[in-house]
Amino acid sequence: MLHLIGLGIGGIKDITLKGAEMLRKSDIIFMEEYTCPLNIDLKELEKLAGKEITLLDRRGVEEEDAILNNALKKNVAFLVGGDPLSATTHKELLIEAKQKKIKCNVIHSSSIFSAIAECGLELYNFGMTVSLPFFRENYTPISPYEKIEKNLNNNFHTLLLLDIGMDVKTSINQLNILEKQIKHKLFFPKKKAIVCMNIGSDDSAIKYDTAENLMAFFGKIKEKALYSIIIPAKLNFKEKEYLEKIIR
Repeated sequence: MLHLIGLGIGGIKDITLKGAEMLRKSDIIFMEEYTCPLNIDLKELEKLAGKEITLLDRRGVEEEDAILNNALKKNVAFLVGGDPLSATTHKELLIEAKQKKIKCNVIHSSSIFSAIAECGLELYNFGMTVSLPFFRENYTPISPYEKIEKNLNNNFHTLLLLDIGMDVKTSINQLNILEKQIKHKLFFPKKKAIVCMNIGSDDSAIKYDTAENLMAFFGKIKEKALYSIIIPAKLNFKEKEYLEKIIR
């Protein structure tokens, strides 16, 4: 049997009681951390589970059969940051398990897709989520800009998920690069946005300000952090009130 267990986004205490119990009952435990960076000490997690945990990279999950081959005869736990079904990879794993007649159990946990409600914007008012990868030589995809524009044209907020390791300055600079190319006036120094840092953790921070002020504020933070950015569309009365009274 395969148990797909979410680790949440705020550290080891985000694991549900149900998830922790299943860890202790499982024969083999695998974990990946490439779809969602984790603020969890592996040794501490192994202590909670009472057994060794094997880390898998993308190839180990998507191309090799260690998870499903073991799940044919044993209780296998597969640990995933955030909620286990937020990434397409893990849905594919369930499809393959079904084809091999392996029973599956999903144990959910906290996710950025629900935690962003802390910023005060209505979840119903969000459009498609957009990923922003690092630009490289001969690789400057315009699809993030196009998707954000489509959301704004429909008066939907945009959750912008930054590539692993990307900071606020880099992300806003990349958006400005796309603005100079496409020139649809989506981004400019006084454009307001919301930055969520380490949301769900004890050292989280949420700030609503202009792009230039956000770059300056978060540029002073030297520790590594996980960021996401929200590009707001037109705000309703309650959203404005929350941002003005709660978010600084």
